[in-house]
This record gives sequence, structure tokens and C-alpha cells, in this order.
Amino acid sequence: MKIRLLWLIVLMVLSTPVYAVGRWGLLIDQNAEGYWARFGEPVSAGSVALLARYMNSTIIGRARIVWVSPVAPYDALLTNVRTQGLNRWTGSLAVGMYAVAKPERLLRSRKVETPIMALWRSLNQLGRRGVPLLASRLRPLVRGVHPRYDRIYEILFPLQHDKWANPVVAYIVHRMRGLAVEHNGCGGKVPADWFPPQPSSQPGAPYSGQ
Repeated sequence: MKIRLLWLIVLMVLSTPVYAVGRWGLLIDQNAEGYWARFGEPVSAGSVALLARYMNSTIIGRARIVWVSPVAPYDALLTNVRTQGLNRWTGSLAVGMYAVAKPERLLRSRKVETPIMALWRSLNQLGRRGVPLLASRLRPLVRGVHPRYDRIYEILFPLQHDKWANPVVAYIVHRMRGLAVEHNGCGGKVPADWFPPQPSSQPGAPYSGQ
């Protein structure tokens, strides 16, 4: 009786961290590699994420977290997705469901850096084809407390329609370009196709601007 009770306590302790100290996130997109999940706080890359329809509900799958954004929002790429207990009656895994993952492990404190510098550092560590050249062009522009957002935007804007084989590279390039725009990275120079003319509601009618 005591042994059975002890095993019950051990099982409770082992299962508690999943919901008690885990970070809950939402599946926001699907790609060829798996799913993107958005977390409000950093989660641990390399760990396993458990998947559920609702928060604190039955686990219906699991996936491997292969990469996590170094800056908020902490989007994570989930691969090797495996489901359990799903069939044509219960439905399938889909965007809008939840993921719970371990909090990020404590790391040695690093000096404070700008979000765009943190993203560049993550890009530089990937070492994928075509990435080293792009990272080397951006390196002198992202350093310091005042990055050259105007020059960063000029480099990244032509790449907005490029098809990157690695979804992480595509994500980082998109985020860095967004930060450049957010910080007035155009430097007052707006590309000709940034605000294309909008068709009027009636033929021959002047564009109202709405």
C-alpha cells in the first residue's frame, strides 16, 4: 500500500510541471516543417512541446522545438509533430490549438542588446546557404545602440518576395525588415511600389484615398 502511494506521488510530481510551470502558447501557422507556435515568454529550444485543443485539456500530440525567437513575441518552430488519439470523429491538429513547453533554461547573463542585434546573431548562427553573405552585409549595421535601420531596410526590402528554403531564415529576415520599418528605417525614402495606387470604386472616378 505504501509503495503504491509512493508511486502515485512520484507520478503526480512528474506530471505537475507540464501545466504548473509550463509556458502556454498558440499554434499560429503551419508550414512544410511543422507549425509555428507563439509564446508570451521564452521557452527552451530542443525540448518537447505538448499539444492540446484547449489550455489544461487532454494532450493530443507532441512536437520538437527546434528554434525559438530571441525576442518577443517568442515564436517557436515545432517539427516532428506526432498526434495521439485523433481520428475523423475527433478532428485533427490545426492552427488555433495550444502548445505547452518548458521555460527557457537560465543562461549566463549577456550584455543588453537591441532586438535587431539579437535576431542577427541568431541568423548568423544558422550558417545555411546564402545566409553567411547576408549576415556579413548586415553585421556592421546592427551593432551598437543605434543600428542603421535605413541601410538595413535597403538591404532587406528587395528580399521580401524571396523563397527561403529554411522557414527560420525567412522568419528572421521578415522580423528584421519589420523592425527596420518600425524604427523609421526608410530614412524618408519610400519605394515606388510601397503604396501602389488603389482602384476606384467606379470607372473614371478619382481615388478617394480610403
